[in-house]
Amino acid sequence: MSFSTRLANYTNTVTDENVTDALKRGVDYTIGIVNALKPSMLMLFSYNRNLGTIEASELNWMRAFNASYLLSVNRDEGSTEYSCRPVSEKMKRQLSDTKSIYYVTYQDPVYFLNYSGNITIKPETGASNNGYLIIVPSSEGRVIDDSAESITIGQVSQGGENPSFGANEGFPTSFQELMILHAAECLLIERIADFRAKLPTDLDADTTIFDALPGIDLDISYTFPSDDYQDALDKAQNLIDGTTMDGDTEPESAQYWLADEDEDMVQVTLGTAAQELQRASAILAEFNAEINAKIADKGQDLQAFQANLQKKMGLYDKIIAKLNVDYGWMTQQLQLISSKKQEFIQSQIGQGPIGSPSEGKIA
Repeated sequence: MSFSTRLANYTNTVTDENVTDALKRGVDYTIGIVNALKPSMLMLFSYNRNLGTIEASELNWMRAFNASYLLSVNRDEGSTEYSCRPVSEKMKRQLSDTKSIYYVTYQDPVYFLNYSGNITIKPETGASNNGYLIIVPSSEGRVIDDSAESITIGQVSQGGENPSFGANEGFPTSFQELMILHAAECLLIERIADFRAKLPTDLDADTTIFDALPGIDLDISYTFPSDDYQDALDKAQNLIDGTTMDGDTEPESAQYWLADEDEDMVQVTLGTAAQELQRASAILAEFNAEINAKIADKGQDLQAFQANLQKKMGLYDKIIAKLNVDYGWMTQQLQLISSKKQEFIQSQIGQGPIGSPSEGKIA
């Protein structure tokens, strides 16, 4: 098994997830909780750093050794190692003044921290008189081997000895479960935060998903043959009651022939007028047929558009439904993980409030 496999048991999958970062946060959280609830247990996560040739004068121990907590300070003189007691930085001049009652000797070494947290040991340390810091490295000071399920204190080359550690030395194996639980919680929280990007675009603001539908133009263009149609109507009207026809000076209308009591000419004239009306009707019928054909084509386009729209809406609904299921599962998992974290902390560390532990503290 690996850390990734154990994470996947809580998160379903770790594909495309930043497992390395999540595991680091799990390590730092575990150490922080131990410090917050039972600082005495920090010794289980610490190691004794021999400063070697480094002179501990305003040494930035946190940055130099990627450490979060300083548990104790020692100094050797010959073959004897002495524990350093903490004093205020305000005393630093008196510590080196042989006339001062606070003058330090190798049998009673001291250390102080300045406003930045940098450490100074008195009497001075160096190649002949080594200083020792019992520190708790942060995740940056450890090597997390995912596949081997091991957490090893990293080798630091800022002078002095480079201690050699075995796997999980300085991080008890029993606390790996708390690290995994917090790492899984981080992954799930980040996944939930990414849900907004996975949701279909907001219909009230951004209609991108629907703009992708093929466009539809419902406008119908046409040209009515008004000249031919009007010509037929005009001729029919003149044949009925016009005074002249096509510039002729003689009356030719049906009304004229009625007044003249010429029945044959009335019949011929009315027949001609009827032919002109039929011509007008034929022109109108042809135009209507053309318009109806165009309306039918637009109706087919509209049906295709509506069908595609329904498909898009169906897809939209399916996406929302799946995301709802995923979201519900993840929120349930977060509750489960939170409960398991609480159980672990109470059983392995002890009762106490669980907050967000701070780093870089002096335990």
